[in-house]
Amino acid sequence: MQAAIQAAQLLTSAGHPTDAASLTVIREADGAVSTMPKGIARTTGTRPDGTTGPGIVLDARTTSHSPTQASAGVSPATGQGWSQINNGCLTENKSQGSMYSCWTLQKMYNDGYPYNDFYTVTFDGTARSNGSGMHYAYVEVTKNSSSTAFTVVDWNPKSNYYQNCNSSLSVGVSYIVSFNMNVTECDNWYVYADPGNNPGTQYSEWLAATVYWDAREATLAQEVETAENRSPIWNLYYDFQ
Repeated sequence: MQAAIQAAQLLTSAGHPTDAASLTVIREADGAVSTMPKGIARTTGTRPDGTTGPGIVLDARTTSHSPTQASAGVSPATGQGWSQINNGCLTENKSQGSMYSCWTLQKMYNDGYPYNDFYTVTFDGTARSNGSGMHYAYVEVTKNSSSTAFTVVDWNPKSNYYQNCNSSLSVGVSYIVSFNMNVTECDNWYVYADPGNNPGTQYSEWLAATVYWDAREATLAQEVETAENRSPIWNLYYDFQ
């Protein structure tokens, strides 16, 4: 029940319905409880330690919101901008704490390219210990095997960071039209992206050599280019320990 309440709070802030018909709560075999919007396909991915972790399939062809032009990155001179077409949140609760992850999917309008479309996906997760301590938390996106072909044209973060928790970092993409968000980065933030050999695969991981008892965040942003009227499909993975 607590997982559903926490998910409802996150979904409310993201603009999603929070009635019982819109949410699903699943208890995993290891006792962890996951809460997510109904209708989201589930998948699994590999954690940093080699075991499998939970994930969802994010399909740009299935929109949960009507696109609007009230998004960041509007250029009055050209009318270009980002239109949000999907967003949502997930929760995962374990004995040592909880992780809350939210995504936003946007499509560019008036991009000026008659044969291509452009999309951005942002994915961030905050893991919070209940006193048992944590070693890592990560978020990851990969290209789904059923996705149309796409090219990664921008992504962020692009390199590793090591800072204290007072450091603010701007994460975003800027190909054609900019989109940015500010996050607080703590300790060691490990980043992987290989758009040439593994298009679409990208992850950000908070990793510590010692145990921490407070909240830690990992986040990423990716922009891709598809053929006109084609839509990407990603797998989104998330976990903490």
